[in-house]
Formats: sequence, C-alpha cells, structure tokens
Amino acid sequence: MWTPQLAPHDGTHSMSPIRSETISLQHPGIRALPRLSDQLTFLHINHAIVIQDDTGVVALFSEDGESHRVSIPTASLAAVLMGPGVSVTQAALSTITRHGTAVLWTGADGSRVHGWAYSLTSSARWAEAQATLWADPEDRVAVAIQMYEMRFGGLPPGGRVTLRRLRGLEGQRMKQIYRGLSAKHGVPFRREYKPSDFNDSDPINQALSSANAALYGVATAAIVALGCQPALGFIHVGSIGSFIYDVADLYKADISIPAAFAAIDADDPAGEARRRTRRAMAKHGTLSRAVKDIQKLLAPGLRAATGKDLVLSDDEGRVVDAGRNYGEEDE
Repeated sequence: MWTPQLAPHDGTHSMSPIRSETISLQHPGIRALPRLSDQLTFLHINHAIVIQDDTGVVALFSEDGESHRVSIPTASLAAVLMGPGVSVTQAALSTITRHGTAVLWTGADGSRVHGWAYSLTSSARWAEAQATLWADPEDRVAVAIQMYEMRFGGLPPGGRVTLRRLRGLEGQRMKQIYRGLSAKHGVPFRREYKPSDFNDSDPINQALSSANAALYGVATAAIVALGCQPALGFIHVGSIGSFIYDVADLYKADISIPAAFAAIDADDPAGEARRRTRRAMAKHGTLSRAVKDIQKLLAPGLRAATGKDLVLSDDEGRVVDAGRNYGEEDE
C-alpha cells in the first residue's frame, strides 16, 4: 500500500529540479474502471499542489529543499483526503471525481472532514431506499437496531429491545474496549476531542481523531458510491455527515481504535495511526464490507425504488418514462 510522505510546500511554483515518482500499479482503462470493492482505501495529502498533466493527476511538493512530482493512481483509490495546504486544479478534481473517487477536505492530520465531492453512480435506487426507511419512524428505528446488532454480533438477550437500552450497552462495550487497550499499551486514556484545536489534544486523542477521520473517508466513499445521502442517519441525526458516522461506527472497534492505540509510541502517532488504519482496512476488506453492509441495511426500502435511472412521478403513485413530451395528453 502506497503512503507518500508529503512535506510542506515552499509556497512557490518553481518546482525544478523535479524528481518523478510513479506508483507501480496497473491502471485500468476508462472502460474497465474497478468496482469500489476492488479499489485501495484512501490517500491522505498535506501541503501539496495537485494538478492534471499529460500523464494524469500528480502531486507537487517539496522535501528537504528538493522538489518532487508524484503520480496519483486516481482510478485505483476509493477516497482522497486533502488536508491543509493543498491546492487542487479544476482539471485534476474533474479527473478524480470522474474516476469515482470520493474527495474529502479535512483539517490537520485528517482530524475533521469539512466537505466532500464525488461522482460514481447515476442511479437513485439506494438513495430512494434510504429515504424511504429514514422517513418512516418504525423503519428508521428498525435500521438503527440492526446497526447495533451488527456491532454486537447479535442482539443482547433479555429485556425489551429499545434504542435507549442499546445505547447504554454500546457505551459499556466501548468503555471496556478503551480500558482493555489502555491497559495493553500502557496508555492513560480519557477521550477528549477538540475539533477546533487538534494540537491541543494529547497524542492518544490525536491518534484516535486521525484514525477515525480515515475511517470516515472510506465510509463516505462507500455511501456516495451507492448514491446514498450522507446526511440521513439512523442513529446519528442533525449533522450533514450523520450516515457517515453510522457506518463508520460499525468498524471502529475493529479498525481505527486498535490502530490508534498501537501507534502511540511512534514519533508521529497521528500519522502512524492513519497508516495502521489503512493497513487494517485492507486486511479486513472494510471497503467491500461497508458497501455490502449498507445494501443489507437499506434492502427493505428497495420496494419503493423505481429500478430506472430517470423517470417521472405523478400524483397517482405511478412512474412514467422521462425524455418524452406529454403535452398532447392534456389536449
């Protein structure tokens, strides 16, 4: 897995001398772009200029007084996380999104996602299914309960299954996970996350924020690849990324949290946590698993999906073909 170390750019556009670095990957043709489940997880970039040239999308940056040019395998990436100091041209962004790669703009070390851009599907099938389930109070609760069931590996025995009870049980489970990892790695821990000031957190909290942000990036890639709406969450609500947090929480206990604690002794815990998260996601097939899990959760809502890319609806609950003129029907 490729992990470039992008040093701060010197602020100039004079990049000579330039050392070319090409990633050894098989780039598919436009008719053979990989499915999302076949793609690499994510690439994180800080302090670089991302441009489009005649070879594809490249990152320009400086390191130890020397300029570098690194090819970015856009068609093989699920998501690109662009941190502070990154400038990207319109042509480069167009190529990245045309390849179905989610683009996320993040804070320092990927600590916070400020926004995203994407382009992969033209079908609203899964978005309609998500909206149908989200809009029905009973269906919405049913999906939320299923998400907790996926985290627990089955619903807990005894007692009435309610979201309030499941939230409490999940809180207890997470405390046990944090307590166990804290003892294993000898790291005193209390979760204190300050979105407005990443550097004010201690190393373990920085590592957790960085690892979780990477997981959010992959969750976003899976969600938008299906055409779903990141804002329509079933457990989390009120945020533009509510569904992203829902999906990412399915895997935190296995992926990002262990990666963060294992990175605590590194010189750069946040960066090492991100790299460990990437390796863990590749090992566990998190990207492919996320797509399948989202489809499983939303499948009951497909009863309302049209199955067509573009149709017109009417007040009788029917759909008709788009792309034709219906003016004569009223004459």
